Order: sequence, then C-alpha cells, then structure tokens
Amino acid sequence: MRSTLLFLLMFGLASNLCGQIRMQEWVATNVDGLEDEDGDSPDWVEIVNLNPSWQNLEGYGLSDKPGEPFRWVFPSVPLAPGGRVVVFASGKDRRFYLNERRTIIGPGTLWRHWSGAQSPPSDWRQPNFDDQSWPESPAGFGYGDGDDITVLRAPTICLRHRFYLTAADLQKIRVAYFHADFDDGYAAWLNGVEIARANLGAPGTFPAYAQLADKDFEAKLYRGAGPLDGWRIPNLSAVLQVGWNVLTAEVHNYEYQDEDLSFTPYLSFGSTVENPVQPNPDLSFPETWLHTNFGLDATGEDLLLTDPSGQVLDHVQIGPLPTGYSQGRLAQASTELYFFDQPSPEAPNVNPAKPGFAPPVLVSPPGALVSAPATVTMSTPSTQATIHYSLDGSEPTLQHPQYTGPLLLSEEVNVLRARAFENGVWPGAIASHSYLLNRQRSLPVWSLTIDPEHLWDSETGIYVGNHIWKDLERPMHVEFFESDGSLVLRQDVGVKIHGGASRLNAQKSFRLMGRDGYGKEEIEYSFFGEELPQSFRRLILRNSGNDWCQSSLRDGIMHDLTAGVDLDVMAYRPSVVLLNGEYWGILNIRERQDRHYIASHHDVDPDQIDLIALEDEVVEGDMEHYNRLLDFVANHDMSLDANMEIVEAMMEVEQFSTYYVFQIFFGNTDWPQNNIKYWRPRTSEGRWRWLLYDTDFGLGLQGRPEDNDLHRIFMPPGGFLNPEWAFFLMRNLMLNDGFRYDFINRYLDYLNTRFKPENTLPIAKARMEAISEEIKSHQRRWGYNAFKWGGEIELILDYLKRRPAFAVQHIAQEFGLRDSLQLDLAIQPAGTGSIRLTGIEVDRPYQGQYFQNVPIRLTAVAKEGFAFDGWSDPTVPQEEEIQILPQGNYQITAKFRPVGSVLIHEINYNSEASADAGDWVELFNFSNQAQDLSGWELRDDLDSHRFVLPPGTVLPAGGYLVLCEDLSLFHSQFPGVPALGDWGFGLSGNGEQVRLFDDVGNLRDLVHYDDESPWPPEADGQGPTLELYQPLLNNDLGENWRASLAAHGTPGAKNSVTP
Repeated sequence: MRSTLLFLLMFGLASNLCGQIRMQEWVATNVDGLEDEDGDSPDWVEIVNLNPSWQNLEGYGLSDKPGEPFRWVFPSVPLAPGGRVVVFASGKDRRFYLNERRTIIGPGTLWRHWSGAQSPPSDWRQPNFDDQSWPESPAGFGYGDGDDITVLRAPTICLRHRFYLTAADLQKIRVAYFHADFDDGYAAWLNGVEIARANLGAPGTFPAYAQLADKDFEAKLYRGAGPLDGWRIPNLSAVLQVGWNVLTAEVHNYEYQDEDLSFTPYLSFGSTVENPVQPNPDLSFPETWLHTNFGLDATGEDLLLTDPSGQVLDHVQIGPLPTGYSQGRLAQASTELYFFDQPSPEAPNVNPAKPGFAPPVLVSPPGALVSAPATVTMSTPSTQATIHYSLDGSEPTLQHPQYTGPLLLSEEVNVLRARAFENGVWPGAIASHSYLLNRQRSLPVWSLTIDPEHLWDSETGIYVGNHIWKDLERPMHVEFFESDGSLVLRQDVGVKIHGGASRLNAQKSFRLMGRDGYGKEEIEYSFFGEELPQSFRRLILRNSGNDWCQSSLRDGIMHDLTAGVDLDVMAYRPSVVLLNGEYWGILNIRERQDRHYIASHHDVDPDQIDLIALEDEVVEGDMEHYNRLLDFVANHDMSLDANMEIVEAMMEVEQFSTYYVFQIFFGNTDWPQNNIKYWRPRTSEGRWRWLLYDTDFGLGLQGRPEDNDLHRIFMPPGGFLNPEWAFFLMRNLMLNDGFRYDFINRYLDYLNTRFKPENTLPIAKARMEAISEEIKSHQRRWGYNAFKWGGEIELILDYLKRRPAFAVQHIAQEFGLRDSLQLDLAIQPAGTGSIRLTGIEVDRPYQGQYFQNVPIRLTAVAKEGFAFDGWSDPTVPQEEEIQILPQGNYQITAKFRPVGSVLIHEINYNSEASADAGDWVELFNFSNQAQDLSGWELRDDLDSHRFVLPPGTVLPAGGYLVLCEDLSLFHSQFPGVPALGDWGFGLSGNGEQVRLFDDVGNLRDLVHYDDESPWPPEADGQGPTLELYQPLLNNDLGENWRASLAAHGTPGAKNSVTP
C-alpha cells in the first residue's frame, strides 16, 4: 500500500447526503481572497441548492460540533435552483441578509420643487405640508453641467416627493438607503426625520435658505466618478409608515454666482425575496454577508448542515487545510472531497483538484545558531516521495535540486527550505530552517524566509512597484533568536508590507500575521517581557517610519516615556533582520494597534468595537456613536459642567487630555491631521479612547524644543496641518474651566516628574546604547553616513534637555498665566499613603512648579492598613479630596494612621544600665480574630536591617508578641515572657523608625520615635519604655505615647498606662 494514504485528507466523505442542499466548498484560512464587509478575510463555507426549485434556508443549522447541530441558524435566505450562498465562519454572528436593493426613487422621479428668491414656509419639510402650489418636474435638478433633466438656475432648491407604502411593502423592507449625486451641499429628511447631509452645516439643524454650502463639491456621475456612496437610514421602523411618506431635500451652492449646481436623489429599499432585481450600478451598497458565531479550525474538524427538522443533510470532516487551498466537491453530484489551489466562492469548483498532500519533510538537526558548519539530513515517511530543496528562500519545486544525501551548510547564514513531492497529490508542507554560523549579536535576530518572487516579482511581488501600496499577503517563515543566541520561535506566518509613506523607503516595514492555515493563529512569545501580552495575532517589524536613516529610535523612546501612563501605546524592541539569509538591518518589533491589540490590552470582544482613523475612516464598527459625540459638542455650550458630564460619559476625557499632553510635549507635527486613531467597545457604557502611534516626527525630527506646539490648538483652523476636524474636540473642551485647569495641571505634573531631563535622558541613552553596536552595520547596509546617526542622537538629547523649560513658557503664554508657585507635598508617616494630583500620584516628598489662579486637585490615598487622618493645613476641608488655589508657594502634608489589627504597641530602645534587656518591640492584635504573622518583617530605618518572623507565627485575638534584639538579654530580665529573636540589629537611642511589613512587603505599621518631646524622654535609658496610650490613636505621633508606669515596661502584657 502506498504510504501516501497516511497523508491523504480526502476521505471526510459525507456521512449524510440525503438532502439537495449541501456544502460545496470551504476555506479555513482565507488570505488575499474573499473579503467581508469589514475588509477582513475570514473563513467561509459555500452552500449550494441542487433542487430544481427555489429553497429557503431559514431555520437550517450550520455547526462545527456534531452534538450542537444548530450552533448557528440561518435567517431567511432564498436560493434559486443551482444558487449559492457564502457564509463567513468568522465568529461575528451576523444574520442580516439581503439579496435585493431596489431603487424606487431616482432620475426621472417627479418632485415638487421651490427655487424662488424668497425662502419657502418654515414647515415645508413636514409630511403634512401642502405643496400642491409648487411646480412638479422630474429629477435631476440644477444647471451648468449638462447632466440635469430639470434645469433650475438658483443657489438653493427645495424638493418634496410623496410615495405610498402598503403594510405588505413595509413587511418586506428590511433596510433603506439614500444616495445623492450633488453639487455642492445638501440635507435630506424622511417624514421630517433627518436621514442624510453633506457639506451643509451641522447635523440636526435646518439650514437657512440663503446659507451657502460648506465647500465646493462636484457631482460624480456625469464625469464617470461613480458609483455613489450612500447613507443607511437608521431606525427605519420609526421613520417609514403605512400610507403616504414624504421625502424632502434641499441643495445649496458654494457660491451665489456659481457656474453649476446639481442634485439627483435616490431612495432604495433592501429586501430578501425570490427573483431579486439587480441593484442600480450607479449606487454603492454595503455588503451584508452572513457570519457564523464560530470559525473553522484549519487543522481539521467536523462541519455539518442540518435542516429545520433536525435531519443532517451534509456532514464532512474538513482539513487539515493549508493556507491558499479550499476543500470541497468537484462536481455538483459528487460526494468525494478534493483540495483546490484556486478557491471559487459563488462559482463552480474546477480542476485542478487533488485528494491530498505529500508528507512533511523531517530535517535533522533543526535550524539553530551553530559554531561550526552544519551537516543536515532530510527524510520523509513516504517511499514514493522525493525531496527537493532550495538555499535562497525559494519555495522548492520539482525544478530545484533533489535531495540525495547529507548537505554541508557552511555559509555565515544558511537558509534551507525543503518539500516533498508525490504523484497524484499536492506538494507537502515546506520545512524551513536557518543555520546561523557564529552570528550572535547584541540584539535579537529574526531570520525571515520567503520565496523571492513573493517580494521581487514584477507581477506578484509585494516589495516592488505599485504593489507596495496594496494590502497583499504572502506566506513567510520566521525564526527568532534571542540576544543570547537561543532559538525561541519558529513559525509560518503571513506577511504584508506595513506603513504609510514609509513604504517608499528602501527598507520597508513588515506586518506579520498569525493564521490557523499557517499552523497557528497566534505568534506566541514574550517579546516585550512578562508584563505585556505573551501572544500576538499581528506583529510589526517597523523601519522607524519618518525616522528611518535618521536615529531609528525616536518613536521607541517616546513610547518608553509613557510607561505606567494610561495610554494605548505600541511596545518597542529593536531587532536585527536577516531576509533570506541577507543582512537587512535593524527593524523594530512593535505591536500592531488593531482590534486584536485592543482585545488583548482591554479584555474586550475584538468583534464588538468601533475603531476610527483620521477624520472618518472606519476601520471597525461604525461612526454612529462618534458622530453623536461630535454633534453634541457642536451644538451645546461646553463651558457648562452639565454638558461636560455628558461628554465624559461618551469619551474618556482624562485619557484624551493625557494623550494630547504627550503629543504636544513630543512636538509631533505629523498629528492630529495624520496618525490618529480612536476606539470604543460597542457597549452601552463604551467610551472613546485614543491610540498613540507613529510619533516619529517628534523629539526634534521636524521641530525644535522651543516650538510652541500647544498654540496649534488655539490658532484658527485651516490648511493641511490644521484642518477643522483635527482639533475640533480639544478646542471645544478647552471652553470648560474644569477641563482647561486639569489639562494645565496634568501637563505640569508630567513636566515636574517624568519629563524632567534627569528622567528622560537615561531612558533615551539606554535605547541609544542598545543599538550603538549594530547601527554601524545598519548604516552600511542602507548607505547612510555614521555621522548622521550621531547628529540625530544629539538632536534628541538636546530636545529632551531644553523642551521642559519651553513647555512651561508655552503654557503660560497660551493660557494667559503669569505668576508661578512652588508646591511641596509630603506624606506622614512616610510610606503610609500617597497624594494623587491630576496626572500623577506621589508617595514621597514632592516639589513641583504650578501657576497661581489655577485650582489644583489633591486626593489623599491611604495604603492598605492605613486610613486618611487629615491635612496639615487646617484651613482646607479635612477630606480625602480637596481643591486648593494657592496664591504663592504652598506646602501641605497628607497624614495617615494605621487601621490594621496588628500594631506596634510598646518600644524599649534604650534600657536602664542596671536592667539591660536589650532592645525590644511589642506587637498587639486588637482585633477579635487571630492573625497569621508568618513571613512578616520588623525593620528599622535601614531596609537591610530586617527580622523575619518564622512560619507558624500566629498572634491570637487580643494577644501580645515581643520581638527582641537579643533573646538571652531579654530573658535575663523577663524570664517568663515568650519572645522571638534575635534581630541582628539594634534601635538608636536618638530616635528612628520602627516598621512592620506583612509577608508580601506591604507596610502595616510605622512608628518614628524620638528621645525628645513630645516623645517621653524618660524612655531614653531611665528605665520606662514607650507605651501607646490607646490602640486606636495614631501611633506615629509622640503625643499618643507615654512613659510606662511599670519600672521596665510590660512586655507581653497590657500596657501600664491606660486612657
């Protein structure tokens, strides 16, 4: 028997094929193939109707789980005889299906119209308005371009059309669309409800009759620029009605004496019917694909189709199914399954078709960093198969050398690819291995292996010609060697060219894509450390964008400077790339900010987000919620806090403010008119957040430290760098006093801390040092001067040194601020809490520069085991959150007290000479529950001085525990008192801290005693100890302690002083 049978994948024959509706073809990894309405390429299944009559799939089940045949259920889907429908197995679970878009209003439709010198009555848009005195003429309307059916010379035209719908009509209509071929601006209403608008004022407003269009816009169809984009009419059931419906519209010119005006409106209804009409080719309609709530497993699984009665009509075992192949039946009546290298959705499957694949190639030893030339052997389980291999990255074909014996690989970089071939089946999977001879470097190394034709071929290569601008994906094998030389990742992936204008660089960026069809849908490795995601659907090997051939560092440094801030940023790590064995220089490993990134960082459903780029480029979801936000801001007074609260419910205002602070400090002038994305989860509470990416213009690439980038917010809009939309939100939010004050203080918070040169320069220098050795090879590879890099480094360092001082000046200038002040904050006792300002939280003494007449919010935050105990300034409210308005330098301390059940209750820091018990501390548990103190620590001022309580240490409710410096000394004075020791250190007779930490390092109590008033001086060598007067008092305050009445204290017992 031929061993190939072990690898044939054809015999997933239908166990049930008793219906005439069945699955005809499926794809489990869709690359550069059929796209859905979101621009994605999910898995798909094609269903065919083999009956001689129309069939409706409503109620049929499609599933990948035999025990759950109705995992996904079809809506109404009429199928003609021989008809096909494709269902995307995407997990998006969409059942809205249309097969007809019928246009009922278009060119030639009769409309009542008004174009007089005076405006029509104000209620002309209402359905019950009497328009019988208006002239009636066919659409389209206008003058000047020769494309108008009814010529009307006027700067404004108002239109009304009545149409009748029966109850049966309404039942069929599932969606409605409005299109218009227009010049220059228009608005439209259906039964008095606004449904569409372009270039004519703000949504929700009625334009004045004499109002001009917002901008010049030319009609499309007469110049062959169709099809027209349209508007889907929302809330259709509330807009349309049985009986007469009225569509109204008005078109306005850009200039009163303009040379042309044009308006042809269209209204179309979408339905699901038998014998559908074809849509108007002049109109663009959104696709409405079906989507299951599951995806297909390319490694193999069940797939079944079930009729509404529960009878299984078709059941197949699919796959394994490699990328680029579909599986299905060759003929309509066939039951055998084949593989096709040319998927044919919505069309008959055609040859070539083959029943399986050749077996894999086994390579020994596998690719690695090697210290000597490698001798490599290859084999395959099939005696009928031959192995062919390449050494240049090519996908092996029968024309490549045939393997006949061991290969000696002695080049500095050896890229071996091998594949098995056998008659009657498709070639097997490609084995790819890289052998790096003495190639260890200071940076991690990628070995990227790809067929050269996929890169350089004039017809199919993604790296050449106009192909660089296309969203083309090709298969690639990647291996990742850590900086210590260890191979930590080997995987087949998809690759695309990534970026905008940087695609023109000789060294382009690569986007790596995990997919089931390549073997794994995730690229699994901790490229950025344990704190960040450990697997990625997408990764970018980035060429530094506009900073290419400059520093290759700017964007990475700027993202590093955001560490710990609530911003959505791209992790960064520089790496070396070998492309088919050729040195390709430094490419930076970056996260790809898409729906998968958002899901991994925010624990949201990647299929339930809105993601927008630039002004109105929908990447995921839609703009409906964002347009509502813009409409609200445009039509409401944002100086009012009540309106601001509504905006805060729609967008994360603090994150937005922080995002602006960083972009402005960086001096990124390639933003926000470019490189801007924002997203929200599609939930009732979902709010908009902004993504930080591609900041390469910052840190002095296209600007200077003294440039006032803050001024761009307040300057009149206009031009490419400052379009109206780019700063619209920020300009309007700045009208609100609270937002404006918070922005000022947030910027100053960061200028006082993370933006200080002593904080930014070490980060930048560390990144520079990391690539300093490799940059020389990189420069040689891409032909630019070594001195250029050094000059860019100086520019970056100079920017970080001088920018903060200028930034303070810019704040004062733009907000009309004159007098500054110094704010000093402190925590008492140290380590017991923190103070939150607008943008930062400090837990140690803090000093910062702020401005008078700008209120500052302060919030006291207690650490675990402590509670807020007031502010040092008695004139402010003694509440956790306060607002201060200093008119000069100001100092304030947040005070905290312990609230834990275990506290420091008695201290002996200097025994009387005649009764020396050594230093000791008593702990008291004043709760009604025992406390496990295993692993807790006692420390003094020095963290190196620590005594760890042993396992099994339990302090009973109401119990006492003595910890002593020297057990023998202690027991010489108190022989019957249990105690733990020895510490190995002593307490100062001049006063110091005694601190208690729990087993995970949290500070639980702290006493900073002294030997001077208000601390009882008698405890300093005179015999008495320090006793806490009452357990609920703040034990870090001297006035709450007393000298013990007992001669040498009361270790292990109730204190001798009582309230």
